[in-house]
Amino acid sequence: IRMPSVFTPTGDGINDYLHPVNAEAIDEYRIRVYNRWGILMYDGTHEEEGWDGTYEGIECPVGMYYWVFDFVFTKGIVKGSPWTGTILLLREPQ
Repeated sequence: IRMPSVFTPTGDGINDYLHPVNAEAIDEYRIRVYNRWGILMYDGTHEEEGWDGTYEGIECPVGMYYWVFDFVFTKGIVKGSPWTGTILLLREPQ
């Protein structure tokens, strides 16, 4: 299981959503994404596709965001502390 370090929500079908990679061993999870000022931009679960790089329907600017990832393995093992990290959101130049 890993989280990508970059994603490009450009609508081309490649890396359009932030979500864990190789998550077959996870039964459920929650991802929260914050901007550099600590504002919660996304709070989603495994039922959703993942963060699409928007906040309240508006595209977020290119830059670094902070994520918090909580999950439960399929065998009921709960990860003690959440994983945390950063993601670089990139968009094609307009």
